[in-house]
Amino acid sequence: SLGKLQQSLDAPALRPGIGCGVGRNMQAIAEDGSIYPCHRYAGEKDWVIGTLERGLDPSKTENYYREILANYDATCSGCVARFVCGGQCPWYISLPDGHVGTPDDASCDAIRRGLEMQLWMLVELRSRAANGRRALQAAAQSIEGEQP
Repeated sequence: SLGKLQQSLDAPALRPGIGCGVGRNMQAIAEDGSIYPCHRYAGEKDWVIGTLERGLDPSKTENYYREILANYDATCSGCVARFVCGGQCPWYISLPDGHVGTPDDASCDAIRRGLEMQLWMLVELRSRAANGRRALQAAAQSIEGEQP
């Protein structure tokens, strides 16, 4: 969104992060009580990060995040969009064996094109707003000049 882009430009993060709430403020609980990082993982036994009975498994949860962030660091470190993107959907790059893969080029290219369009739109909106303010100021000065 343009708001997220503006926030990233105003206060860049020191390190790219995960763009969604996977495993933090968004989890899925299956009928058997298994806890998954999000609804997309539900039913995939290699992705269980805890149970209702025992709670979240700290080592599984930490390893999950560590692997995602390590892959983002390795793959995204030279990408212009890395601080705005938040990485590809963790589920999308997750492998069936319980490990996290790397983002794919086609999706990354689409994200970069989207960022380019957002940047253009932000610059265009700022330019139009500035031109609109100048036009209003000129009109106000014109009106003031006409008064006796």
